[in-house]
Amino acid sequence: MQGGNHDEARIEKAIQCSPELEGTLSIKDLQYEHYGWEYVPYRNSIVIEGIYCSHSFPSGVMGQPVSGLNVASSLLAKNSVSTIVGHCHLFDYAV
Repeated sequence: MQGGNHDEARIEKAIQCSPELEGTLSIKDLQYEHYGWEYVPYRNSIVIEGIYCSHSFPSGVMGQPVSGLNVASSLLAKNSVSTIVGHCHLFDYAV
């Protein structure tokens, strides 16, 4: 299971808004391992059979996710390897 900006960021935001939740609420509460998933934290990538997988890959000095009209081409040019991302909500591929 690849962590994403929605699950981890919302837990962090809840703790920021309600500091009393510190130590009582975490990503472990989503029980990914219980359901047989190996959890890979947001902003980390994993290589599966030579394919790089991540929720997003950073670009530029701001570290924002690669985006635009041709995300697959941009990722291929940037990473020079087969890449899968979950952050993009559109189907795109490049060879």
